[in-house]
Amino acid sequence: MPSVRTVGCHGILGSDAIPLYPKDPNSFASRDLKWTTDLLVFITHAESPKVLSLLNNSNVEAVWYFDGSTHQYRIRGRMHMVLDVNHPTYKLSCLSLDLAKALYFPAEPDQANMPAETPSAPAVDLEWVRRETFKLTNPQVINWLANSHPGLPKSNTPLLAGEPIGDSSPAEDIHSRALLNYVLLLLEPSRIDYIDLASDERIVFTLETGHSDGSGPIWKETAVNP
Repeated sequence: MPSVRTVGCHGILGSDAIPLYPKDPNSFASRDLKWTTDLLVFITHAESPKVLSLLNNSNVEAVWYFDGSTHQYRIRGRMHMVLDVNHPTYKLSCLSLDLAKALYFPAEPDQANMPAETPSAPAVDLEWVRRETFKLTNPQVINWLANSHPGLPKSNTPLLAGEPIGDSSPAEDIHSRALLNYVLLLLEPSRIDYIDLASDERIVFTLETGHSDGSGPIWKETAVNP
């Protein structure tokens, strides 16, 4: 059945906090063009019930209400999962994300530094992105990831991230288990419903198409009744 879950958004894939590729001082794309996406980044545990739910149906809707601002956003789209290739669930998953159409660069770069022809979008290794975002994980979340089957009764003493527990549970094993269970979630939006509850202004943005030439997605804007 449909489920409502509270999750934390880690940002946008292609932002300064979540880069698309390693820094390369010899690469034009890395130095002068800020390639980005509209993909929202979340994480979860590979053995969480939500993973099975997403395998059965990847259509989701996220709701944000900014307390104090009266602004609310409903973001509908598909959730794509990037799992560790060594996790058993990986064999059941299928990443259908067309990243070439999701990549674009904003209009902000200095046009004087732009090449005569639009450069090709950089190749993106999502496993590299998964591992890079994992490095930002705090010890409490690593502890959660290192344990198995969230929601089931506890069977062992919880592991403490970064601390060896006996001779058979060194810190590196905890880290390895956490990385194995670490799932990168990418929400590809197709419809954004914005409302200002103070002014009753409501606008629906609908994704019309995406391009692989760096121009980015095209959104149709429609004012609707609140």
